[in-house]
Amino acid sequence: MTIRSAFLIMASMLCTSSFAMAGTVNPERPVQVAKLYDQEPFITLTKEPVLNINESYRYYDVKGTSTDEVRKQMRKNGTKWNDGHVYAALTTWNIKYNYGITKRNGAYVVSSVETNIDIKFDLPRWKPGSTPPAHMASQWDNYSERLIEHENGHRDLAVNAAAEVNKVLSTLGSFSSKQELQQEADRRVKAALDQHKKTQVAYDDHTSHGITQGAVLN
Repeated sequence: MTIRSAFLIMASMLCTSSFAMAGTVNPERPVQVAKLYDQEPFITLTKEPVLNINESYRYYDVKGTSTDEVRKQMRKNGTKWNDGHVYAALTTWNIKYNYGITKRNGAYVVSSVETNIDIKFDLPRWKPGSTPPAHMASQWDNYSERLIEHENGHRDLAVNAAAEVNKVLSTLGSFSSKQELQQEADRRVKAALDQHKKTQVAYDDHTSHGITQGAVLN
């Protein structure tokens, strides 16, 4: 059995209720690869696919006793992404996959699959001082809860994408060479992740980056 570590794939979506983002997806032209045995069962694994999920959090502090002051702090201290914009909250993820290849009845098949997803949240944390106004504390608590709810939606979609990678690799079928199998695996995984990017953009469009979920600091 040959283990092949696939290249790193990073889906970077800008997820925020306060500042907008935009994303584009370039469709790839399909590549035709002939399978050796179409009648062979799709599932060729010798064990269940593995999906490992790792989450981490980074908080940045914001100060102020009014919503205007806090918003200014988020613009100043928020997370700057590589598009040049500063975001109130950001969720990013890396998906890496590897799979085992074995030769069975003269054909090459995937025998094991493992996908790892690392998810990182960048979130604001309010540090108001010793005597914060009661109304401001209530506003912040509500905003923070709704903001996290929005970011968790991005996380769930990303985990679904990682699970889809496992499904794609588990149902490739058989091929006449390792190279054909590897090329088709990478092509199908890329197509699945391109579709995932569209799903993430649609989620932000549908929720107005969390605004319709209540992630608004009035």
